[in-house]
Amino acid sequence: MRTLRQIGAIARTEVRFGLRRGWPVVGVAVAGLAVSGATIWLAAENTEGLALSRVAERSAKALADIWPAFPFLVLGILPMVSAPAIPLDRQLGVDELLKSLPLASGTYLAGKVLGTVAAALLAGAATLVLHVVLHLALVGPLLVEVYALLTLFSALPLLTWAAAMGVLIASGLRSRRGAILLGLLVGMVSLFAWGFAVMRPPYSSDQGYYVERTGSLVRDPVLDLVLQKHGLLPSYAPPPTSERPLYMIGAALLVLAVTSALALLRLGAEGET
Repeated sequence: MRTLRQIGAIARTEVRFGLRRGWPVVGVAVAGLAVSGATIWLAAENTEGLALSRVAERSAKALADIWPAFPFLVLGILPMVSAPAIPLDRQLGVDELLKSLPLASGTYLAGKVLGTVAAALLAGAATLVLHVVLHLALVGPLLVEVYALLTLFSALPLLTWAAAMGVLIASGLRSRRGAILLGLLVGMVSLFAWGFAVMRPPYSSDQGYYVERTGSLVRDPVLDLVLQKHGLLPSYAPPPTSERPLYMIGAALLVLAVTSALALLRLGAEGET
């Protein structure tokens, strides 16, 4: 119980720091508001003059067109702005105080990760609420199920993974500047890794090689499953399978587990010196 209380206390402190410093919040807001603004603009253009009964479906198509940019924005920004969480403690001398307390390295690491992830998710939730309000006011109704599925199975795992990776990957550094640079590098590598994870075998299409490459090889399987469920899947896209999201989740969990183990070993070694 003491360990859980310690993790909770560190996580709450990190949430306050995250909201005060604004780094994770700003990172999520930049990605979310960019996608939100583009979606609302495209939906407004595509639904102009339409009957109200068709607005929700057409605006969902606009979201489908814009959503592929969201993972790239999150992976490019969030690890970078989450990385200074532990190095900043070292710069401020907080780590020396923590070493004098009966606090295990794993407890400290878990609290920092959970607090940073919580700050990112709170910012994401606020951005989503703002988007829904603006969409209803400026465009009209939306397909709630599409938003719910993309939030639960795409945005939520992505924000969690990117924020956690930023904290873990820079846990051994002592400089905030170095942590930011490493987080930027991790984000760039993650972009390629994410693109590789969703690659598929070539898909025959009568719309040409270019459409085959862009529409088949690097499509988001979670997005395609949601679109297929609502009859919004583009004609050039290959039929999605339920296995592809499982592969992505498995690969993400494996990378997270390995990175967590390495970060824990690093912090443990520092605690012994």
